[in-house]
Order: sequence, then C-alpha cells, then structure tokens
Amino acid sequence: MLESLTPIKPATIAVLTPGIYNSAYFEHAYLAQQMGAELVEGKDLVVKDDFVYMITTKDYKNRCNLSES
Repeated sequence: MLESLTPIKPATIAVLTPGIYNSAYFEHAYLAQQMGAELVEGKDLVVKDDFVYMITTKDYKNRCNLSES
C-alpha cells in the first residue's frame, strides 16, 4: 500500500529506529509490522549515488523511503 505513494519502483519502505536500547523500540517494531515496512537501524543503510539503500546479507536491497518515528 505505501509503495503506491512513491515514484520509486520497486521501493522498500522502512521505519528508522535508533535500536533495541531505545525506549520506543517496541513502538517502532509494532509500527513497522503494521505498515508492512522493514525496521532498520542506521547501520543497515548506505547512501550510494544520492539514494538510500538497505544492506542485506547478499547485497544492497531496493532504494528505501524512510519513515522516521
């Protein structure tokens, strides 16, 4: 559903969280789950050619649109 709001195709929607030690981490995880988005920390992201990509175990994933909580 959120993918329809971005001109980037295909896109990965992500919720950016500071990590598990943040007091709102549970809310970030819940929000990402309800939105059907990935939950990412800063270390999971890389900027390449002015676009944000999510790092996976294989390679860079699709360009990301971030929703900051």
